[in-house]
Amino acid sequence: MSVVTGFVLICALAEDLQANEHPPGSVAKIKRWLAERSFQEPAELAERHATGDKHPQLYLHAAGYNHFPEDEFVAFFRDLDWQCPENVVLILQPETGATRVLRPSMTR
Repeated sequence: MSVVTGFVLICALAEDLQANEHPPGSVAKIKRWLAERSFQEPAELAERHATGDKHPQLYLHAAGYNHFPEDEFVAFFRDLDWQCPENVVLILQPETGATRVLRPSMTR
């Protein structure tokens, strides 16, 4: 049986500054974590699908994953260093069960 988890990550545009650095930033690390487990990287939706007079000052990554290891990913997410942790929100919405809304630790 298939169990789908909706994945939404919202973060500041400043996170893009880290993505090309060595070592990679948090968004790049998430993409690598997903690829290592054969999950496709989430689509960046704000750039292509947001409307309004201005570009939203955020990145919005979204995907749907079958049999997503939520607890493993949450532990990984909580260990990441973010450029602007106050602007990061992760939402995991499983097909069954409660939606999880997570923020990174602001104390490092």
